[in-house]
Amino acid sequence: MEKEGLPDENELDVRGQLIINIIDYMKIRRGMKGIVELHSRVSERMGENIGITDILPREWYPHKLFRLFVEEGAKTVGKDLGTFAARVGKFAAENLGIMKFFIKISKPERMAKIAEDGWKKYHKKGRLEVTDFKEGYAVLRLSDYFYGPYVCDGLRANLQRYLEYTSKEVEVEETKCRSRGDPYCEFTIRWK
Repeated sequence: MEKEGLPDENELDVRGQLIINIIDYMKIRRGMKGIVELHSRVSERMGENIGITDILPREWYPHKLFRLFVEEGAKTVGKDLGTFAARVGKFAAENLGIMKFFIKISKPERMAKIAEDGWKKYHKKGRLEVTDFKEGYAVLRLSDYFYGPYVCDGLRANLQRYLEYTSKEVEVEETKCRSRGDPYCEFTIRWK
């Protein structure tokens, strides 16, 4: 069901890895007590027991489940949605294991392309694309997807952290957002 110009949430499936990032972040921030509380909150809102240990990174899950994990995770740690989503986005970029090595030897230009491909890997809907690019500057546009400004907060923090592996000075600014009435969300990226 569409609401206020938002896409139908039933069509916005996300990979389990996005939910696992939230669970892992909660485990570090609040330990098992936080995981139990998060599990209880999400299960209650879903109206069924959610087996969080059964969530698989490469499987598709309803956006509603992802949204509930974000909303209830924010409540569990006492943060607003945007702050919580940004912290989880940054956390996801920081916990890459061996992938950090490959990202560190990449150039920011390559990272912009990886961001495009990464969106497709983790979201069934929407399109993240590089619309402008020159040395030290890029613009990424997120279109055909929006379910609240927290999505943009998480994406902005995630992009920022990834790019910090490749450049010392990085700035990612959301210059347009559907939550402010723009037709799409857009991020201007600068690096040195």
